This record gives sequence, structure tokens and C-alpha cells, in this order.
Amino acid sequence: AEEEGVIESEERALIEGAMDFRDKVVSEVMTPRIDIVGIPAGATLPEALEIALREGHSRMPIYDGTIDRIVGVLASKDLLPHLKNSFESENSSLKTARDVARPAYYVPATKKIATTLEELRRQRTLLAVVVDPDGGTAGLVTLEDLLEELVGEIQDEYDLEEPSLRTVEGEEAALLCAASTPVREFGKFWNQKFGFTATLRGADGQPAPSGQSMAALALELFQKVPEVGDRIEAGDAVAATPDIRATFVLEMEVTKMDGPRIEEVKIAASSIPSTGTAA
Repeated sequence: AEEEGVIESEERALIEGAMDFRDKVVSEVMTPRIDIVGIPAGATLPEALEIALREGHSRMPIYDGTIDRIVGVLASKDLLPHLKNSFESENSSLKTARDVARPAYYVPATKKIATTLEELRRQRTLLAVVVDPDGGTAGLVTLEDLLEELVGEIQDEYDLEEPSLRTVEGEEAALLCAASTPVREFGKFWNQKFGFTATLRGADGQPAPSGQSMAALALELFQKVPEVGDRIEAGDAVAATPDIRATFVLEMEVTKMDGPRIEEVKIAASSIPSTGTAA
């Protein structure tokens, strides 16, 4: 059917996404623990609003002392009525983030994302806390994260207009990546722009989790807060034709910092350590 033009490229991508969707588990698509920003359970409502506005999230986890103890989820639409009341009643002004949070929904890191999607829809919740085998917080996963695995990236009114991934003028295979860019989006964009597969790897040499951000990966690789200009090996890429197979080293360079916070990195195919005849 594909040769006859019945299945177009977009439809092929959707079918392939659906096939991958059945096999993936939550840990592959979640926002990892290191990237979680939460609101302390004892924060006042104005303090909670300030954090939510700064981070640009409509829902945020509420934690008691440590991110391993997430006790609820605060939705901005639930917060605003209470803030209004705080101007009308002295008692309301004493409320904390914990007081107005919704119960948290928990899923194990090994749960299939197809099952998790159905559970979130059934529970009518948009965010789940991902727990590791020891009961600690492994990450967060949203309904949007799960749907994007099936249909591709979903843009909403809160997404920044500036692209999180950009090619580098004058370089054949290099991307500038915003710190918050997930590994999975880097991989998709790299393949789309350059036509070959790139694999980012963690400090242990294993493929980085697809939901890990560029900033989190950089901190894992450098094992310190880096400086602008710092470089490190970050993975590999393979370009293959029927006759030739070339393997590139991927190098990460820190290109923008805001104090101790990483804002942007560059990933480039820096060298070709091996070439040979394709199998």
C-alpha cells in the first residue's frame, strides 16, 4: 500500500509512533527527578503563585521537606479563587499550598505508557508522580507527555515562540539546544535535519532517558556546574548508506549560562572515529 501512495509519510509516522507506544514505559518519557521544580507544602498562597508564574506550569507538585515526599498537586485554577478570598478574609490568608492542593496520583516507573494514559484519563488527572522501586520520586509524567509519544509534540499557549532547537550556521551537523529540551526531542530534530541517528549517552555510557533535559544531562556528564565553553563527549551518531557506515562522536559544549544555571548547550558531530563497509 505504501508503494501505491496510500500511506503518506505523516500516516507512517503515526503508525510507527503507535507501535512504539505499546512497548514504552513511563520512565522513558517522564520528566526526571533532577528537573522537577515543586512548591513547599508550607508555602503561602502568594508564594505558591509566584513559583507557578516563574516556572510557567499550570500544575506543580507540592512536597513536604523533600521531593521524595510529594503530598499533592496544585493547579493554578484552584489557587486563584483562594487568593481572591485571601483579600476578603484574614483566615484565608493563613492557608498554605498543602491546604488547596489536590491528591497526588502515583504510578511506578515500569508501568507501560499506554496503560498510564488510560489511567490518567479515567482518573481525570493530568499529572502523575512516578515512583522508583524504593518508593522515592523518580520523576513526573503528564497526559501531554504521553500523547506526544503518540502524535508528536503538542504546542499550547504557554510554549515559548523561540525554538528550543536550532541549527548552527557554518557547521554541518550541530544543534543549539535550550536547557529544557528533552533528549527525545533532540533525537527527532537531529534525524529530521541531518538524516542520520544520534544517541546521547549518560555518564555510564548508556542511552540517556528520553525525558531527560539537556541541562540535567550536562550536569550528569560534567559532574559539576560547568562554565561557558566547557566541552565533553556526550554520545555518538551513525550515518549509513548501503555501502558506507560512519560513526561520529557527539560533543556537548556549554554555550550560555545564567549564574550557575545552564541555559543552552551545543551538540555537534565533532569527529569520525570509524568508517567501514555497511553490513
